[in-house]
Amino acid sequence: MGVCTKLGYELVFSQPVSEKGNNVTFESHCYIYNQNNEVVAIADVVGGVYKLRIKQVDCLLTSVSGNVWHRRFGHLNSKDLNVMRDGAVKGMSYSDKAQVSKTSCIVCCEGKQSRLPFSHVGNREQELLKIVHADICGPMEVRSIGGMKYFLLFVDDFIRMAFVYFLKTKDEVFSYSSSSSSFKTLVENQTGRKLKVLRSDNGTEFCSKEFENFLAIGRNSTSKNLCIHTGTIWSLRKVQSYNCRKSYWS
Repeated sequence: MGVCTKLGYELVFSQPVSEKGNNVTFESHCYIYNQNNEVVAIADVVGGVYKLRIKQVDCLLTSVSGNVWHRRFGHLNSKDLNVMRDGAVKGMSYSDKAQVSKTSCIVCCEGKQSRLPFSHVGNREQELLKIVHADICGPMEVRSIGGMKYFLLFVDDFIRMAFVYFLKTKDEVFSYSSSSSSFKTLVENQTGRKLKVLRSDNGTEFCSKEFENFLAIGRNSTSKNLCIHTGTIWSLRKVQSYNCRKSYWS
């Protein structure tokens, strides 16, 4: 049976109906019987064709609140929602324009929250290389022009000086540490001091036996992605990546 949605009439073709085991008779009206000889549809002649008697379905219009539209568009801000409602999008309407701008969305509030500062957990070191913070950031959304996906960051706890190494893969962390031009070799030669403690999270890139045996220094680790002790390097990471254009980050 075919349905012609754009004709504006309820049309039915008799042959497909008969092929399904139904019976079609044409008298003053058209009657369609099922296999149990029960009338299932009646059609009247209108303009030379038989129009089915179908109950008219009332489609009632309803409006939704601005908060519903806010969620439908992925928690879009109220300013842009109102612009869309005022003509930028066809068929979009809601009446509570003022309410939208004032209503607090719980999901938005939770998604934009940042963790409160931790209480003081220690004093800043007073000598070079006493503690060095380390962390790796990535993978980046877009590779840099040089094909890099990560960067390795070292920050001295005393002077807050940062050293950045760009990596293609995470396993390059050890190679940058063990090479002749590694961070440890560089800072020890430049300052005449020895690196004493490396502070990082428990990321696998810092926890291999090979890495620890090479460093031969103290290790100070925290839970992964917990910034109680690695807040120094987390803050610098945010500064480094803020407003950085894609593919030009390294």
